Formats: sequence, C-alpha cells, structure tokens
Amino acid sequence: VAAAGLALASLAAVAAACGGSSGSDSTSHQGMVNGTVWVANESGDSLMAIDAATNRVVATLAGIDGPHNVQAAPDGTSLWAVSGTDALAVMIDTDTYAPHGIAPTGAHPAHVVVTPDGQIAYQTNGEDATVHAIDTQTMQTVAEIPVGEGPHGLRVSPDGRLLVVANAKGSTL
Repeated sequence: VAAAGLALASLAAVAAACGGSSGSDSTSHQGMVNGTVWVANESGDSLMAIDAATNRVVATLAGIDGPHNVQAAPDGTSLWAVSGTDALAVMIDTDTYAPHGIAPTGAHPAHVVVTPDGQIAYQTNGEDATVHAIDTQTMQTVAEIPVGEGPHGLRVSPDGRLLVVANAKGSTL
C-alpha cells in the first residue's frame, strides 16, 4: 500500500496538460468519435488523453507502472486503469485529470469495469482467479469473488445485475 501511495503521489505530481501532436494526421474518424480518447501506454508507464477532434495529446498522466485496460465510468466523470506491476486499480477524474484514489488488487490485475450506477468497480486478478469489487467512493475492496482460472476480460450487464468474466486459462465464462 505504501508503494501504491507513492504511485498516486507521483501520478498527481506529473498530471499536466500538453499540446503535442499524436503523430497522426488522419481525420477519417471525424464525426465518429467525440470527446477524449484515453490510451494506456504500458511500456511508457502513463495514460494519455487525446482530443478526438484534433488528434492531439491534451494530457499525459505518468506514475502508473504498466497501466492496462483503460475504462471510463458510465457517466464519463471518472476513468479507471489497472497496474499489473504494482497490483493496483487507479481512478482518475476526467475533468481535472487528478487521481481520485487507488485500491490494491490481487496478483496480475487485467481489466476493470464500473457498474451502470457508478457505485462499484470490478477488476479481474489473473493469478489469483478472483474478481475484486471496489467501492468507488471509498476505494475499498468490498468483496473478493472466486472465479475460474485466469480471469481476464469482464462486463457488467446494462441493468447491473450480472457480471460476466472471461477466464483465459480455463476457456470458460
């Protein structure tokens, strides 16, 4: 948890907007995607926010080792990613790019999703064969759910009643 606190402090310290180009002049997506496109740069230990209208990087958030699986909450006010290196989940405010908090995960977290009401984030732990349920307000794990071998991707049903987990090693749902 101390390392996670350092990662959060580091993330907060270096979250800053920049005006660099994404390196692409492609405009074929114009009108198809609005707002911000978030990218997890696993080898660069950062998250990037790209303005979909201009193809420009508007923010780079550093300090998350090996970020993976960026997911926006249904209301768009927060963004989630996991760090397999540090075994944590990070919640970012999408308006300010400031971290809301972090939560420890199990071994080898892979994916994270948020329930339609925004109250719970579920994240898979590939090595532990579990899914953690994280309270999005307190950033505390409220449940550890045993699932099949190698849980990876997961989705919550539109009504929030079901959680489907794809188990990569067991080839089961």
